[in-house]
Amino acid sequence: MTGLSTAHRRGCVGHPCFDERAYLSSERWRHPEHQLLEQAALTVFAAYHRDMPTTVAGLLATLPTTPILDCPGRYRVRDHDHADVAALVGPAVAVTRHAVAGARHPVLVARLPDGGVISYAWPDGRFVHTIGDVDGFARKLAQLGLP
Repeated sequence: MTGLSTAHRRGCVGHPCFDERAYLSSERWRHPEHQLLEQAALTVFAAYHRDMPTTVAGLLATLPTTPILDCPGRYRVRDHDHADVAALVGPAVAVTRHAVAGARHPVLVARLPDGGVISYAWPDGRFVHTIGDVDGFARKLAQLGLP
């Protein structure tokens, strides 16, 4: 990638030099009119990583996340609230849906080799996605009463 400016890398959606993390974490993704662009970026992300196994480490390296306070090993995915879990983990990962007494919304769980993704499906079509390493994922599943 020598000779390519950061602005060039951020503008090349679909090109190997595209920097998904920097592009998706930019302020413009917070505006509703960019939801279709978010879906397109996730499509590019999925196509680019189609042959790679989905792991927590890979998701943390490519998606904009923030640590969840007082919850070691768990992270909230930012700027992807209109994408379902399958868009994050890919079609090869099984996603299960649960009705949990301790959660206001349905809980979607995707198990990965090094942890997993727990998402909450809001009635308006939005999602809150969280990523957990092995310990954080197991701790939250136990808290929710899920096996």
